[in-house]
Amino acid sequence: MQYPRITIVTPSLNQGEFIEETIQSVLDQGYPNLEYIIVDGGSTDNTLDVIKKYENRLTYWVSEKDDGQSEAINKGLERASGNLFNWLNADDILEPDALRKVALEFAYKEVEVIHGWCRHFSNKTKETLAIGRTSVLPSIEKSMAYYSMGQPSHFYKTEVIRELGGVDNSLHYAMDMDLWFRYMAVHGKGKVKFVDDVLSHFRLHEHSKTNKDNLEFKRERVAIYKGLLTHAETPDYMKKYLKRFNDVNGYQPNWEGVEINYNLFMAYFAERLFDDFYAQRDYENCRNCLATVYEYKKTKNSKLLRRFVKVNVFNDDTLNFMRKLKNSLTR
Repeated sequence: MQYPRITIVTPSLNQGEFIEETIQSVLDQGYPNLEYIIVDGGSTDNTLDVIKKYENRLTYWVSEKDDGQSEAINKGLERASGNLFNWLNADDILEPDALRKVALEFAYKEVEVIHGWCRHFSNKTKETLAIGRTSVLPSIEKSMAYYSMGQPSHFYKTEVIRELGGVDNSLHYAMDMDLWFRYMAVHGKGKVKFVDDVLSHFRLHEHSKTNKDNLEFKRERVAIYKGLLTHAETPDYMKKYLKRFNDVNGYQPNWEGVEINYNLFMAYFAERLFDDFYAQRDYENCRNCLATVYEYKKTKNSKLLRRFVKVNVFNDDTLNFMRKLKNSLTR
């Protein structure tokens, strides 16, 4: 087999405690056609000492001030010569033999994206906290609304990422989500291949961005959803919900002209919002979500309706609401 060239970029900043394990997990793959690039943002801890220890086995590395993780990834992308591309943060780990498994799937000529399972683990106890993967659901709209991402286990054809313009430098947390949405909007999901294996390990520790900056993650994700909903007939209750989150400076998504049914996306988004409102016992907005689902999907979600009726079965407003929904479906 002729192994495709795989480029791995590690963006780094003051991760000296973890980066050696990350580097070893890439180099110890024993993959015969590896391009490994480290882009450090000017670390002041022992990171550079660790990088220099392995520099004769790296394709390229640099340490200079940058504007964050996204810029570092794009710097690596500029230098990439591989057929496949991914980034591995300086506190995450590749599973042994992951790159060979990815290469075998890439042998299918029509594949543009390859993804597998990603294990989340506690740095303190090393125990598994979750195992997840990128959501690829029956439609693009549902995949977006029910978004989940196993980024370290998600590989793209390099030419496809370049065509999409790389990751968005204005995003510091949800750049993987934005890139995935832009890919699906342009290419659909017909050339996405799933590998039923764990390909990477995502480390959770007290200084990781996922733990430390959870609100910022949510703010950027909401900004992406706002960009999509701009093109739908967004109801007032949903606009009010989205207004709770400040806009992200510099992020200007443009979803015009792509193959997305924005109203269908909004209906799936309403299904997902239902869970938030339900947990808060905000039954008025639960009704609003159900109305959106019925209006734009033109079908009922019996699962959500059963949950809703269970807590509101004797509520006159709910019974009237159900009658209206039934009438709307028989029009």
